[in-house]
Amino acid sequence: MHSYTNRLRYDVACLISDLKHIETFQLLRKPQLEQHGLELLDVVDIILEVEKKYGVEITDDLPVFTIHDFAHIIEVQSLRQAS
Repeated sequence: MHSYTNRLRYDVACLISDLKHIETFQLLRKPQLEQHGLELLDVVDIILEVEKKYGVEITDDLPVFTIHDFAHIIEVQSLRQAS
């Protein structure tokens, strides 16, 4: 499961990199989105893309401040859908 989580983190970093033109390695090194100057509207854009790509729903009550947060949400919802 650990390698799946790492792969999700990498995939999310690549998605954000493509959307916001930030180097993937920078996102992985500093996973806090605010460290890259991303604001609320940027995060909303990312949420919409993650929801579309992974078929998950990220509600307002779920914290998404880091790449790890996105990977965790995707992982948990994927496991629920598989059950």
